[in-house]
Amino acid sequence: NGRGATSADQLATVLAHDDARGQPVLNASHSGYQRIETDGVVLLMEAGAPPPLAVSGAAHAGFLSFELSSGGHRFVVNCGTVEDDDRWRQIARATAAHSTVTVEDTSSARFIQADRLRRRLGTLMMQGPSEVLAVREERDGGSSVVARHDGYAASFGFVHQRSLLLSADGNQLIGSDRLIPTSGRVGAKDRFAVRFHLHPGIRATRTSGGDILMVAADGEAWTLSCAMIEPELGESIFLSTVHGRRKSAQVVIQGRARVTPEVAWSLTRTGRGRTARSSRPRGGGAAGDLFD
Repeated sequence: NGRGATSADQLATVLAHDDARGQPVLNASHSGYQRIETDGVVLLMEAGAPPPLAVSGAAHAGFLSFELSSGGHRFVVNCGTVEDDDRWRQIARATAAHSTVTVEDTSSARFIQADRLRRRLGTLMMQGPSEVLAVREERDGGSSVVARHDGYAASFGFVHQRSLLLSADGNQLIGSDRLIPTSGRVGAKDRFAVRFHLHPGIRATRTSGGDILMVAADGEAWTLSCAMIEPELGESIFLSTVHGRRKSAQVVIQGRARVTPEVAWSLTRTGRGRTARSSRPRGGGAAGDLFD
């Protein structure tokens, strides 16, 4: 969170000096990250609380966002970050730059905006979720994480709950996003968007049935489906200190919580690539580096 991609050669050098040959941590409860991996598919989810104020100058408002890699390709990502452009760096910290839910196009955390304070303190995260909870479960059908945060409780009266289940064979990710009213009723400001930012190396098209087909260069493919609300395909951007700014795409599911308080969606692997299966994604970084 707040870090970008690492170049492949630098990463290879670091791993070559890793005498421990340790395996990636699956449940990093102290840092707030969850990792599920099976059959060349890697899912990373940010399910941790905001950092302490004093060290929040680079933190992102990407609570409950996730990234998905398959067959060595990065499919669903966050928009990343850059170090040499303050304007883009602040844009990348917003919730809308992450593959998660936004309410009323507003971030789930607030940052210092006053120029005088920013010059003295930096752009610290002043207000964010006071509580982020996550429960992980391993079962025969796959691995799941259910998490929630209250970053929208004060402004809009919602708690966001996200459930992700990756099947044991790695062929399907079943997700749901729920906005739970804190007062028992939904207020007037209830517009939401579920975003799935895509890596620039992924080509996305709409199918005749209204789904979104996402294909990598070698044929590895996933299809995003939502029976409740038809997904929209739009523009996005991918930021990287290694590769610069690149145009990309995003899939957005939009609605109103009073009409659709819970959105169920799925990502299904619909094509296998020709390249050798690998759990380490391409595009500049190991699976553990995917979150910004």
